[in-house]
Amino acid sequence: MRALNTTIELSEELVRMRKKAFAEGMATSTEVVDAETLLSKTKVARLAAYYEYDVTLMNLLALCGIPEQFGSMKDVTSLPITENRRNEIEIE
Repeated sequence: MRALNTTIELSEELVRMRKKAFAEGMATSTEVVDAETLLSKTKVARLAAYYEYDVTLMNLLALCGIPEQFGSMKDVTSLPITENRRNEIEIE
């Protein structure tokens, strides 16, 4: 997760730089779109990793015979992740 978070930070900076370069006539719109696409792909990869974590946790709890514990264990405040997850994932 840390690697994905770092990649997202770098991708956000790349988007910022490309937009600034575009505004100054030093980059093309294609370069801006490519940077934004990379950022979006990285965010999707992070969400997919969170999903896989949740599925794996549910399977583990089911194998242990305590699937009802999933609700308390999937709480984002108990996971070692950044605040960004709270903004991107709606908990039912």
